[in-house]
Order: sequence, then C-alpha cells, then structure tokens
Amino acid sequence: NIFVTNQLGDVFTYDARQTKFVWKHAKTFTYAKPTARPEAAPPLREHPAPVTHVVQAGQFIRTGSPNATHAELISTDFLQSRPIDKNFITPGTDKLQFLRFTEPALFTLAPENAMQFPFTWPQLEGSANGWYMIIDLGNEFTGWLTVTLEAEEGTILDIAHGEHLTDGRVRAAIGGRNYADRVICAKGLLHFTHRLRRIGARYIEMHVTGTQTPPKVGYLGVVPVTRDLPKPAEFKCPDRLLKKMDETAIRTLVCCQHEHYEDCPMREQGLYPYDSRNQMLFGYAVWGNYDFTASCLKLMGENWNDNAESLQMTSPGCYKLSIPIFSLVWVTAIKELYMHSGNAELVKPMLPVIDRLLKCTFAKKVETPQGTIYHSGDDSQIWNFCEWQPSLNRLESRWQAPYNLYLIETIRSAAMLSRVFDTQLGLDSAKALEKEADRLAKTCDSLFWDSEKALYRTDENPETPFHEHIQILAIFNRLPDAKRLEKLVASIDTQEMYPSTYSTLPYWIRVMRSLSKEHTLRILPRIRKSFEPSLFEGTKTLWETEFGGEDFGFAGSLCHGWSSIPAWYLRTGLLGIEPTSPGFDTFKFNPDFLPGLTHVQGQVPTPFGFISAEWHQDDDGTYHKRITACPKNCKLEE
Repeated sequence: NIFVTNQLGDVFTYDARQTKFVWKHAKTFTYAKPTARPEAAPPLREHPAPVTHVVQAGQFIRTGSPNATHAELISTDFLQSRPIDKNFITPGTDKLQFLRFTEPALFTLAPENAMQFPFTWPQLEGSANGWYMIIDLGNEFTGWLTVTLEAEEGTILDIAHGEHLTDGRVRAAIGGRNYADRVICAKGLLHFTHRLRRIGARYIEMHVTGTQTPPKVGYLGVVPVTRDLPKPAEFKCPDRLLKKMDETAIRTLVCCQHEHYEDCPMREQGLYPYDSRNQMLFGYAVWGNYDFTASCLKLMGENWNDNAESLQMTSPGCYKLSIPIFSLVWVTAIKELYMHSGNAELVKPMLPVIDRLLKCTFAKKVETPQGTIYHSGDDSQIWNFCEWQPSLNRLESRWQAPYNLYLIETIRSAAMLSRVFDTQLGLDSAKALEKEADRLAKTCDSLFWDSEKALYRTDENPETPFHEHIQILAIFNRLPDAKRLEKLVASIDTQEMYPSTYSTLPYWIRVMRSLSKEHTLRILPRIRKSFEPSLFEGTKTLWETEFGGEDFGFAGSLCHGWSSIPAWYLRTGLLGIEPTSPGFDTFKFNPDFLPGLTHVQGQVPTPFGFISAEWHQDDDGTYHKRITACPKNCKLEE
C-alpha cells in the first residue's frame, strides 16, 4: 500500500471506466483488542464548494519512472507554464471570466458554472506529455476532493493537494509522504467527489495524461466539511491587524476539529493529548465546546498503552507509542474542563483512568540525593518528548525536569478533582496529593537549580542547554521562593536559552501575567512576532511552528490547532475574563491594559450564556472597565 501519511491512510486510484466492482481483493485485519471509537460524534456538515482561482496552468514533460507514486510523478514533471489568457477559455464561456482589455484578468472556476466547462487547455506543443493546472481555494479548507470535467476515455488525472506554493507548485511528495491521488476517466462527463478521506488544503494541482485531447474543466476544488459550531464569542478593538489575527486563529480551530480535535488537517488529523489540551482551552474562550471536549478526553482515556502504562500518543488507533508528558497533561485538561463547564457528569467517567495513571506513575520512582523524583520508564514504546526544541524533543535522562514539573501540575489537578468528587486518585486523599505535589516541587527546586546561572537545569547533564520553558514551568508550579524567583526572572531576561515554542507559549503567557505589569506588556508584542508572519504570508491559518512549511523536513503544517493562542489570550487576557470556580459560578475580570489600545470589547462563553465586558482609556490615560452583560448564575469575584 502507498500511504498519504502514516496517519491518513492510503492513496487512492479511482477508475471511472469500471462499472462493476468485484470485491475479491478485500483484506481483513485482526487486532489484539478493539480500537477505541468516538461516541456519537457531533454532526459534520458539507458546505458549498468555494469559487476557486486558476493561478498557474500549462503543459509538462513527464520525467519520472512509471513505478513512481502519483505524488512523485507530479513532483518531477517538468512544468512549462503559459500565461492564462483567452486561449484557455472554452469557446462560448467568455462571460464566465473577468475580462480586462479583452484578456482574462482572473480565471475562476465556480461550482454553479461547472456544467459549462469554462476551462480548456490549448493543444500540446513540442515534446510535452500532458497538461497541468494549479488552483487556489482562497483559504485553507478541510473536506472532500472534487472534480468535474469532460474527457476522453482513459484520460488520467493525477491530483495533488497542499497548503502553499513555496516551490512554485504544490509540494506533493515529501519524505515518504504522498499528497496525490489518481482518477482515470470514462468517456464524457466525470463528476467525482471522494468522500472516504478528508484532505486539508489551500491549493490543488492536477496533471492530465493519457490523451491527446485536452479535457474541458468545469470545477476543481474541495467540498468543505466542518462541525456545526455556534457563533464565536465576539472580540472588538481598534487594531485591525489584531482583529485579523483573532479571525485567523478561529479559522485555524475550525479547520482542526471534526469527529474530535485534530492537530493539523493536512498531515495527520490526529487527536493528541497535548495539542488538544491547547485547543480545548482556546475553544472554551470562543465557543464553550464542553460536550465536544469531554468526548475527546474520554476517547483518549479509553486508549491505554499497557507496556508504557500511560495513554497512547494519539486516539483512536492502535499506534503503540506513548508520550508520558502528554498523558500527564490529559489529567490537567480534565480539571480545566470541569473549571469551565462545572458539569460533574462530563468528568466522572474519566476518574478511574486518572487513578490508574497516577498509580502507575507513582510506582516509577527515582532516588536522588535531594529526594525522590519520578521517571516515565524505559519501555521501547515510550517517547520522552516535551516540545520541538533541542534536548526537549527526546530527553532520555532519568533525572529530568520536564516530566517532573508537568507531574507537579498533574498532581495538583488531580488533588482538586479528588476533593471535589470525594474520591481517591492515585493516593488515599486529596490532602495526600497536595502534600506530594509540594514535596516534589521542593525536591525539583533543590535538584535542578543552578546557582551559578540562576536558572533551572533541564537534567543533570551540565552540557544540556537551558530552556525558557523549563524556567516558566518552574515559576508556574511555584518552585522558587521570592528571593530565588527574583534571580530567576532576571536570568530569563538576560541569558540566552532556547525559547518556548508555539505549543508551550500559553504557559509563558500565564506566567508573564503573574509577574508584573512590565512582564504583562511583553505578551502582545511576542504574540505579534509569533503569528503576524503567517498573516503577512497570506496563509489565512496559523502555522505549526515559526518555520512554517519548511519545518519537519519540509512537511511543516500551515494550519495547526495548538497555535490558535491569539483567540484565547484576547478574551481571557486582554479582555481578562476567566473562571475562578467551576462553571463560572465566580469569575475574575482582570484585563491587561496595554498601551496603544484605547478600547477593547468582547465576550467569553459560560454554561449559562455570554459574559460581555469592555474597557477603554480616557484622554488623560485613565482606564475604565465594566461588565455589560452577565448570566445570573455567574458572579464577579471582587
């Protein structure tokens, strides 16, 4: 089999000449245990296909081996582009295009005009083997690949999809990944929509071979498929670029949720505990999304890895690999669900898995001169990953700060749940959990503190570089006392270290807000620096990392849910509304008043409706804030 990616399954070849199918080559796969499946998934809805724009077209010379994949063929075809002028207009369809000085200025393919087949290539010239076209969907979409055209029997369509045209074409074949499929035409009309696998794409590239007669193209694009979602909580301010960033973050979140949250629609469509924990937080601020979040958390909790004694890396599935820190974050995500929803029934089914996870975790002790810490284990199915930075993407040391710092947060989250639900989780009481979290924090403070650098080390190896995220986790988990905190903050400000990436930036934001007004003022500039490049590039969704499509061996995603930080911060930080007790029974209104912004207005959803608020700055520099609407079940904490 040829895979699109390991996560997305097979490339397809559809032969429209076949009118009768004999299923004699079907294969049966047997697993040791059933694969977890989503519960009643929220409904997905098809939407009208967008008008697409032809951005490049011409003919090509095929240079690849006949044994190459469809994606490899497309990637090695020698393109000979042609100006997209009136020679590409199917006779009689001139009025369907925008004309300027008798030449098409913008060639569009509209679904409503598909049966008029407005696009036709000129005849091949020279030694060309076929024709190609590249279309722009105008935005990132997730959905079904669709094409409508008229062709001769045996015409072959190789169709690739991607998120950018950095190489001047769709990047179809990337390090063993194959983002291209094949359709073989019968004679006459082809109206084909592939509903067995969603694609995530902004651009589609189609190469045509197997005929000397150019097809007449009616439409090439995607039928969008999304969840039914309520109107997002509004956010308004005078800064139009900030507003655009918010819209882009929300668009990214929409593209990355279907049956469950997914990290990115193009490359994986996987439900990861860490990625989705970020998406859940962002979703609470935009829609609420409590039932949907609970179904995702439950799905992950049902996907246990016996060898690693933790959750599997992705769900659903039988991919036997676990990231221990991701399992720890899953517990905290459940606490956050309860804090935002106040719905005990959503949380209770997952308490036994939390108990099991903590008991397995507490059994893996590591003794150090400063006291007991924990390690995830040495099973081959364990990937000790924290974030995409050197030393943190695979840290095998048994004395390591990241795992233990996340564990402190996890234990405190479990203690809160244990107290609320009056149940034992890992230890005999909530009080015992709180005591263990404080003890572990004290041990990590002593074990990993580097007095010379006034920073926390990542592990016991003096050659391991320092990481901003480790310092942030230490502050977040209340390791340093006041004197040590002062030194640490000064060192973070002055010493070089690997910065926090997009995935861990929410921790940095929360810590900056907790330190001082000076540090709060750093948040928005860093958000702008991180995410404005994607706006200026015109991708209309937020990237997986700052390197965009050039990361991960040129396979980086340009639409990744864990990056929708602006939508979350603008409502919970800049507007300043967050719950202080489960279900927003009480909430705080603590906005970040930032220079350059004179007025901010917005909403945050609660289980009982929206809390609406605003703040503004007078001409004399005085700030005023007020709650403009609040459900009767929610009380502002003074």
